[in-house]
Amino acid sequence: MCHHRVPFRAVRTRCSVPLVIALWLGYIVVWIGTAAVLQPDGADFEDAFDDLDNSRYLVYGLIAGVIYGSVVATVFGWWRDVFADDRTTVAPVTGWHRFVPAIALVLILATNDYPGLSDLDTELLAWIIAAGVLVGISEELMFRGNTIVALRGVPVPESTVWLLSSILFALIHVPNFVLGAPPAAAIVNAVVAFFGGTLFYVVRRASGSILVAMLTHGLWDFTLFAAEEEAYANIRTPVYLILVILIIVTRRRLFPTTGDGATST
Repeated sequence: MCHHRVPFRAVRTRCSVPLVIALWLGYIVVWIGTAAVLQPDGADFEDAFDDLDNSRYLVYGLIAGVIYGSVVATVFGWWRDVFADDRTTVAPVTGWHRFVPAIALVLILATNDYPGLSDLDTELLAWIIAAGVLVGISEELMFRGNTIVALRGVPVPESTVWLLSSILFALIHVPNFVLGAPPAAAIVNAVVAFFGGTLFYVVRRASGSILVAMLTHGLWDFTLFAAEEEAYANIRTPVYLILVILIIVTRRRLFPTTGDGATST
């Protein structure tokens, strides 16, 4: 059944890929819809977080995403499984993948635009901090939380849980064109986001907690939002792509039993 060690009155329904797709579409409608409705005339998505007008509507959209993800977890009774992996059903990560959370943190700290932070207006910095926190909570709650829990209840192999959750995470970046992002840039962003989804999936698996994934994701995006110099992102991006490619190439460490890292629930 779709519910996992459910609390009172959780919806009892069988998990399925169509249900996962429906929840994914709901997240897009809520997040993009809220941001689009509140986006002021002339606000440019490409200049997000350059000024207050380009920050507020995105933050409000992310708040709506947090609310949506929380409602989903509550309705289906998924909170316990959202927050932490059950080590009796999800195999612990072994080998060098155990250090991926620490590697990601070092990469974030080493490629942060520290001089640029000191130059930011205080109010704008507060909105950027809010955006970073909310991205970490909203997207991790939905994709390394609800989506992963639902897919494990289908059931499908854990390797499929990783792949589908990362693909769905990547595809939520395509509709950014509704907010003014050039379609080509939105597609490129989606491709890069697949690698990000893989990284945050491993962070969750290695730590056993979505809270670590939320923290890592929030810090990751905050430092990119706040950066004034592209040079820092230009250093980070190839290093992180190489890191994720190594993760994918050595994925048998993540899925050790017949290609999987978990027993279906």
